[in-house]
Order: sequence, then structure tokens, then C-alpha cells
Amino acid sequence: MNVLEVPNESPTVLICETVVTGQIFAPSSASHPRLLQFRVDALNLFNHPVFQVYPNNAGGGDYIGAPNPATTMTAATYDTWARFNNQPLSTTPDGAAALAGVNSLLASQLVGGGKALPPNFFNVQLPQNFWASNALSYDIRTLSGYKNYQLRQAYGTNFGTLYNSSQPRYIQLGIKLYF
Repeated sequence: MNVLEVPNESPTVLICETVVTGQIFAPSSASHPRLLQFRVDALNLFNHPVFQVYPNNAGGGDYIGAPNPATTMTAATYDTWARFNNQPLSTTPDGAAALAGVNSLLASQLVGGGKALPPNFFNVQLPQNFWASNALSYDIRTLSGYKNYQLRQAYGTNFGTLYNSSQPRYIQLGIKLYF
């Protein structure tokens, strides 16, 4: 640690790497039994805010994580979407048919012997106000709606959230009276 200290006769300034700490004081006349000392102490006086992306934002600073690569939709996931959109649940004949339709739509996209979605499956242009939309508002019965639903679920809501990672400035003013 590199430390530079100025001798005691003058105002004290301590410089440690990028942190500057200092004191400036001016005692009144030393010939009088009563002394008045004005003092200014400062820590990180020349500090500039350093903003960074909020740490551990879904494992990194990206605005979106990896979407769910599942090749079928579960009844529970479908039912959550159906309740939000006032559609029949998977336990009804119409809901079961809609869920089967979504799974059949996904099965038609599978590659590699029907085991995975293609690598570019989620390469889509995002709709207007994607960041503010509810994932459940997309119609998962269509291919584009299903893609937007999965992408919105993976969207990192902390994207763009900044925080100051440096130490704050600290300035203290003081008056000492010796008698």
C-alpha cells in the first residue's frame, strides 16, 4: 500500500492509492492561554462516482437470460397462462386441446431427432414495449406468442439499474476551543 504523509508542521494530507484524506487546521495565536482551532477533515475529497451494473443480475449484466429450452409445455404452465387470459384450463376438453396444440406446435419445430429446439429458435424481433409487458399477455397458442412469452419470462428486470460502487465523500468541519 503506497502511503504518502506530509510532516506534522503543515496541514496533514494522507494519500493512499486513489483515496485522498486530508486535514487543514489553523490555530489562533499560540501566545494566549486560550486557543481556537478551525478544522476541516475530508475523506475521498477527489472522489468521482463510479457507476456499475447491479452485480449478480441473473449471473451477469445482460438484459435477458436464457429462455426455457423445454420442448413441451406443462399443464401447470398452461393453466397459469389460461387463468390470466380467461381461457379454459387444461382439465377441460377445450383446454386440453389447446395445450395439445401448443405442444404440437413446439414438436413441429424440433431438430436433432426431435430432441431440441433449433439454436436460432428465439431469434425474433421483440414487440413494442416488450420490457413493460406481462409475459402472460402473449398468446402462447401461436409460435411468435410462445417465443415472446418465454423471452419475457427470461427478461432481467434489473437491466439498467446502476449503483455507485465507490466510497462516498466525507467532509467534516470543526472548531476546537482550548482553555
